[in-house]
Amino acid sequence: MALKPTLATRRTCTGCMACVDSCAHSALESYMARDGHLYVRWNRTDCTGCGACSRTCPVITPHKPEPGKPGIRAAWANDERLRMKSSSGGVFAALAVQTLAEGGVVFGAAMKGTQVVHRAVERIDDLEALQGSKYQQGDLSGVYRKVRKYLREGRAVLFSGVPCQVAGLYGMLGGKRPDNLLAVDLVCSGFPSLLPLQSFLKHEPYGRVETLTYRDKRDGWYDDAKQRISSQDLTLYPEDGTPVKLYSGLVYSAFGSHLTNRSSCLNCPFARAHRLADLTLADYWGDRDYPDQHYAGLSAVVVHSRKGLEAISKADLTVHPSTWAKFLHSCYRMVCGRHPFIRLHPGRWLRTFAFTRGSYALQQHLFYVKPMTLLTFPYRAWGGFLFRMSGMWIDRVVKHAINNLDT
Repeated sequence: MALKPTLATRRTCTGCMACVDSCAHSALESYMARDGHLYVRWNRTDCTGCGACSRTCPVITPHKPEPGKPGIRAAWANDERLRMKSSSGGVFAALAVQTLAEGGVVFGAAMKGTQVVHRAVERIDDLEALQGSKYQQGDLSGVYRKVRKYLREGRAVLFSGVPCQVAGLYGMLGGKRPDNLLAVDLVCSGFPSLLPLQSFLKHEPYGRVETLTYRDKRDGWYDDAKQRISSQDLTLYPEDGTPVKLYSGLVYSAFGSHLTNRSSCLNCPFARAHRLADLTLADYWGDRDYPDQHYAGLSAVVVHSRKGLEAISKADLTVHPSTWAKFLHSCYRMVCGRHPFIRLHPGRWLRTFAFTRGSYALQQHLFYVKPMTLLTFPYRAWGGFLFRMSGMWIDRVVKHAINNLDT
């Protein structure tokens, strides 16, 4: 009987599921735990002890990015229709169109009902499903095998995911970087638990929801006051009736506060300036150089490899050089994956209890959605102190990164 393989612990597991796809004997499977996060279950009976999962796990067997210094760009898609259907500047959509035009395959995240699924797209008409933000984690079990299959067939593949998922793909490929693979990752703020979303959907007043959109850009990317728009609204698509925007402070506060994030997301080893991906994409919040582009959306593109530079040169994009100082002050997660003080927040200890046994009011108070009361003042005061300490930590990391990257 095989010994248990060496894999990431529950505290360090990112939920990328690359280890599941690496096992030829189906000894590993994904499951949703009580805390609303995906983890891996090991089947002792089916395991042969080959060690493929340990060699694939990006936490246990990390791989190094290509040598070089990353460069930062501001960019947007020239196709206005594609751009308006995207969360920011439409760079991913433009790269995808270029890949599909060459007969390639595009992998990305899509909404299926209220769940995120990762799927392959081979037609431009199907690309819209992969556009837009999805602030929840999907199960990639089976996806890495499909990517490897297409690569072995010689097809061009564009793979889009968060940094740990891209690292999981390279683990699945044994660290090799095929010429026909373009890997694109995103600046990720961490994966929140599914529990806040499930609770919100249970209590929202519009009946059963067919699907949802996290960021609807029909009213623009910034408003007239240069503020992020729709930051607290989910667009719900009920089975009967027209789509509605509904305030959801619970869902967005859970996401923005990091209080329900996976433990690995509070100490992410993949949130660094130079990454395994060929390109990193993000919203270019805080931009002051291209205000005329803010309504339609603006993206930041970090180039990590020559392949990535060639990709944005070929795609139908407008690209301008930028500086790390302009970018990092409003997108710290590009270089800072640690939130050491958030672990001390009582909301981290209460989150699972609140969503499995607590009331809806308790859940809202947990994330500061309800007005403050005398009873909740100590909780909020301590939480505010921890967030300020976290902010000071982040400022130090960002300043150090800017000094290293812009010199």
